[in-house]
Amino acid sequence: MNGRPRRLDRTERGFALTTALLLVVLLGAGALLVLSLAGSGVRRVRARHDYLAALYAAESGLNEALWRLNPDARDETGVRPELPPSRTYAPDGSVDASFSGTLDSNTGYEVWVDHETDPAHIAVVSLGRRGQARRLLRIQVDRYTLSDRIISYRDDWDQRHHVTLEYLSGDEEHNGPRRVDELPTLQLPAGTWDLSTYSASPISGDWTSPKNYHFTGNIAATGNVVIRNNCTIDGDVVAGGSVSIGNNSRVTGNVVALSGSVTLAQNATVEGSVLAKTGDVSIENNGAAVHGLVYAGGNVSISNNASVLGLVYGAGTVTVHNNGSVQGALIGGSVYAENNATLIYDPSAVTGLDLIVTQTYLTPRDWREGYN
Repeated sequence: MNGRPRRLDRTERGFALTTALLLVVLLGAGALLVLSLAGSGVRRVRARHDYLAALYAAESGLNEALWRLNPDARDETGVRPELPPSRTYAPDGSVDASFSGTLDSNTGYEVWVDHETDPAHIAVVSLGRRGQARRLLRIQVDRYTLSDRIISYRDDWDQRHHVTLEYLSGDEEHNGPRRVDELPTLQLPAGTWDLSTYSASPISGDWTSPKNYHFTGNIAATGNVVIRNNCTIDGDVVAGGSVSIGNNSRVTGNVVALSGSVTLAQNATVEGSVLAKTGDVSIENNGAAVHGLVYAGGNVSISNNASVLGLVYGAGTVTVHNNGSVQGALIGGSVYAENNATLIYDPSAVTGLDLIVTQTYLTPRDWREGYN
């Protein structure tokens, strides 16, 4: 041996080249596989992002539609927004949804409303888009005025111990108790809470009537007003504080307490409305009756064979118990009926008043998703 390296013959050199080329091909295929998987992952993440963005856009469209449908809605300039259009089709079959919104250059929504056979029920449809992704959401909405329900409550409703619910019009399904997110602001005539509306020269301080007093005209005082037993007032009774109506007394007009409560004694009758701006209304004595609207910024209690023919509205709690009765409708933060109470839904006793609730409430139901 001379120590010089042996030269590869031609066969060995060909084998080495083949092996090297095979390794290059395998490494290239592996790299392509890695790049393909990475690209596929990016596309899946992007598609998932677009899918979620389209869903959020569709939800934004539904939220705007519900805002537009609410009669209290106003834009930043105080203008009432237009309702979403009914669903129509262009000649090419596409949906003409002029109510639309844009979240960014590649994301937005289109909304339309389907009116069903019953005008109290509608369907809001929102199509969200992000790039090529589409999400379609549909929600059923009940529209009704609070006076369409025997009871509308915000917090709680309960009945126990022989409570009677009757319907002179409609039925339990369409006119039964209904929870609302917020109580409406009752639209009372201008000047209702202004003492000067009832008298140009109201009595200063408290005022108490004589017994068996008969007066024609309005009684207005800056303090409390007490109408004693067996009196007849052919007019309104208004107090800057509280009002108390004695046994067997009758008021043919309205009774209004601007900063206190209203109390009716046994067999006291008010043929107009009973209104307590911030206080309570107590109609809790045998035979006491109101033939009109009962409104309290606080609580309302009707009991012991007392009755109301009309709408009862209490921003706090409305309680009808111990043989108390209401024929009309009830609205309250919470409404409780117990111990032989009688509640009769009578729309004529509500809509026949000059003071009625006209606000429309929306109750979404049956959320459904569609894909497009």
